[in-house]
Amino acid sequence: MKSMLWLSAALAAVQIASAASCSKAYTVVSGDYCDKIGTQFGITFAQLRNWNPSINSACTNLSIGQVLCVAESTSTSSTSTFTSSQPTPSGTPGCTFYTIKPGDSCGYIKGKFGITIQEIYEYNPTFYNCNKISSYVGKQICVTKPANKYAFGYPVFQGGQTLVSEKTVVIKDAKDFCSFMPPAPGDLVAPTEQQALVQCTSSSVAPGAKTFPSGYIKTANFYNNTVANYVQITGTIDITKWNMSSSDQGGQYDFTGSPKLAECAGYNSFVSLIEPNVPDFCIRCCQSPGDCPTGISTYGCAVIVPGTY
Repeated sequence: MKSMLWLSAALAAVQIASAASCSKAYTVVSGDYCDKIGTQFGITFAQLRNWNPSINSACTNLSIGQVLCVAESTSTSSTSTFTSSQPTPSGTPGCTFYTIKPGDSCGYIKGKFGITIQEIYEYNPTFYNCNKISSYVGKQICVTKPANKYAFGYPVFQGGQTLVSEKTVVIKDAKDFCSFMPPAPGDLVAPTEQQALVQCTSSSVAPGAKTFPSGYIKTANFYNNTVANYVQITGTIDITKWNMSSSDQGGQYDFTGSPKLAECAGYNSFVSLIEPNVPDFCIRCCQSPGDCPTGISTYGCAVIVPGTY
């Protein structure tokens, strides 16, 4: 969980397991992130959150000087339990199953059952990466639309991110967020997708980010889906602030390598569009790739990231 440590002027409230159940405390220092702390003390991210309920699901709210519990007493049980806002998975998916076999690929499953890669993700919210399908051998996935797609569980962050300067977007709320933009004023969106750079409401929101041009963001609406585990920003832009053309139909940035090394901090996938001809923008960061559809950029923000514009 290599989420960056965002500096804050004030320390976060210290919420750790009770003194009776916490046998070792650690004080956060500059450069820390959850994966690093977990490796240092030989604990999982789930344990770290369970003992420190103040840590959010993306591990983006650590503060220098914050005291964390990193070991629990073996003589007592923890008195702090992380409570998810998601309901408990139950029932059956109500779909046609396929058991993944050695040598399978998403392309094979797509051809065998006449479904798209995007549908594989949509039908299976805890199936995260076609490139790592070998890790799912022996597991069942839905190959028809399920009636209850969360029966097997809800999507969660898989960790393992390497957050690259100028290539990492962040969504915290309507005041603190980022988006990819063409590298220079006047550049068309689609032809420069690989050269896109991150701009944010403040340069401190993401590593190496620049600040949006003054007045570029006209409206920004934040939405957090606590069941599907995604966050999004939808809104309108003033294209004159980046010298965009009103005839530019825009383009899409996403987690599949557009641009290369692009990530949304604390999320497994993301999709973002700019449409100067509308003019609007949208960005959604998801734990399930099925909630961040790619390959359909011509449908536009209104279809790919429905919301308030």
